[in-house]
Amino acid sequence: AAFIHDDLQIQILIDWDGYARQGERAQGLFQLKPAPVQILHQEFIGTSGNTQMDYVITDIDVTPPHLQTHFVEKLIYMPHHFFAKGHAMYPQDMSPPTLTYQQPPHTNNQYVLGTGTPQHNACINRKLDKDVDFVFCNFHKFLKLNPPTMDAWISILEQVPNSILCLLENPKEALPNLQRYLRSKNIPKHRVTFVPWQQNPFDFQKYNHDLCHVVLDTHPYNGHTTAQDAMYGGVPLLTRSDGLDMASRVTTSANILLGLQQPLNAPSLSSYIQKAVHLATNTTLYQQVRTQLIQTALQPTHMHPYWDMPRYVRNLEQGWFLAWDAYVNKEKKTHIYIQDDGHATTPQEIQTLDDNKEQYIQQRLSSSSST
Repeated sequence: AAFIHDDLQIQILIDWDGYARQGERAQGLFQLKPAPVQILHQEFIGTSGNTQMDYVITDIDVTPPHLQTHFVEKLIYMPHHFFAKGHAMYPQDMSPPTLTYQQPPHTNNQYVLGTGTPQHNACINRKLDKDVDFVFCNFHKFLKLNPPTMDAWISILEQVPNSILCLLENPKEALPNLQRYLRSKNIPKHRVTFVPWQQNPFDFQKYNHDLCHVVLDTHPYNGHTTAQDAMYGGVPLLTRSDGLDMASRVTTSANILLGLQQPLNAPSLSSYIQKAVHLATNTTLYQQVRTQLIQTALQPTHMHPYWDMPRYVRNLEQGWFLAWDAYVNKEKKTHIYIQDDGHATTPQEIQTLDDNKEQYIQQRLSSSSST
């Protein structure tokens, strides 16, 4: 803390950890207030409870005004979704999704049932799942699961006979407990499959669309990073929109910005089940939803605000500077509402940024240090 305050003299310090990673990292730095303006952003989704934390980055759908009293901090409202995602910036790491699937040269040991169908599917047991028509999945940590969510998933499987649910072994030690719970509900073992950790979406994020048709979000703790991977791959994300805290409304906000709130935001647990069944049994609806999702990532002339990282960065920096100005002018801290930069990034600008990224970084650092 002394090094940050005395030697680095940082004006704005960003906390990208909070109480994330099960609280394993040591806390206390921000309580010492080593920087005059301190902001919590993204990794821990909620209030820090620390009166020395000045602001939290959010958006109006993740944290509507009536939820502001849940925070000790003031809120910096991004004009679009608050969660940063750089998928469209790095096509060499993750190719843009496609509206249709290439038919493989052969079909042995491959799962090919038509448009929008996963292929090379690690979720399927070839010996048991020959008649699978639809794959639901969730690759979140098991700590996000609870009995109401599990029971909802079981109800969905019961209403969609030729479907399976694919989960990630995270952690593997929890499998016996989950499998015991499923047996108590009389769910056949092959209806819920598990992908080993070495095949998790961080390794195979290019192939989210090859793993499942629909991600079933958890409640009240939504998926965050892996959810963005799935959506960029063209996999719709069904969530509950009745959350009362920030962590339970991340996907709600995402689907609103993407224009998919009607089919993918469920206002109740029963609606969540109904919408999942409807997506799995109505091929036309599913293809419409998937097409609309993918088209947000394939806009040819300008980027959709959900995927537009340069625009996101400009808006975020605007929020930082407004917070700094308030401190310098000794103004009372209030919630900050960022006005959208308004400029949609073009593919040509993305290429220019990539070609000149080192120069761009130095320019931004010079600009920041001079303010």
